Amino acid sequence: IVMGGPMGVSDDSIYPWMTLEKQLIRDAIQSNKKVMGICLGSQLIASVLGAKVFRNSEKEIGWHSVNLESEIFLKELNCNLDSDATVFHWHGDAFGLPEGAKRLANSEATLNQGFLYKNHVLALLFHLEMNASLIEGLIKHGADDLTDGLFVQTIKEIKAGIAANTPKTQKLLFGVMDGFF
Repeated sequence: IVMGGPMGVSDDSIYPWMTLEKQLIRDAIQSNKKVMGICLGSQLIASVLGAKVFRNSEKEIGWHSVNLESEIFLKELNCNLDSDATVFHWHGDAFGLPEGAKRLANSEATLNQGFLYKNHVLALLFHLEMNASLIEGLIKHGADDLTDGLFVQTIKEIKAGIAANTPKTQKLLFGVMDGFF
């Protein structure tokens, strides 16, 4: 499982370990191991698979809806999901769909919110794993990201969504991971 961070896919010169991480991801995919990426992790996977990773036209931060390809989730991951979910986002970059991948989700701000590649690589740009303390940490350490934007919520809006949304997203996470792994 490859998680997120404040860096970007092309920041190898600042974070030299990223070169090794990309190679590890590439090796795991080529060895047909199960690989899951969330946020930056999904971007790294997309990059390793040859897709372009780029600055999205809009940052997406806070609780926003995604449209889920529920038929693909059910058929490929044995995970029965509704076609719409409110999930947590904290990203400014997005990715193209790698060749041979199946799009799993999109949103109003971002065409590719997730994909499945050869049934053993799962990439999700949005966050299902978040809880109150993780979100508080993002707010504390990433407040500079909370600039004005069509899809950037205020701290008050983000905090207001925690109690209503995290139990649902955690349930989605467990369903997706059970089906995938």
